[in-house]
Amino acid sequence: MKGASIKIRPSGLGYFINRIQTLFVSMLRIWTIPIVLMLSVSSGFTTYYGLSHFITPWIALIITIAIQSIIVICSLEMAGIHWKANRMRYFTVVASLAIAIAASVTFSYFKF
Repeated sequence: MKGASIKIRPSGLGYFINRIQTLFVSMLRIWTIPIVLMLSVSSGFTTYYGLSHFITPWIALIITIAIQSIIVICSLEMAGIHWKANRMRYFTVVASLAIAIAASVTFSYFKF
């Protein structure tokens, strides 16, 4: 039994489910940033449209870019924070995200 080893066959339902899960997770990791950016652009368009009713368009564009940048950065930052390790940092990121989302939603659904 000197050269004997256990040979694992890559077959069966468990192997198939593992391969599908691995493919899904890898595709999700690849497409996370583009999906977040596309959602931010669409949300930014509605925020800009709502803000432009109150202020000049170029200032509305700058504020919209700032709001959407805060949302994207805070969302990606929350993915890497361990809330038990650094509670103050977690609280400030969540508070910033809540304020930016509130501003975005307020102006996104504005209608006369």
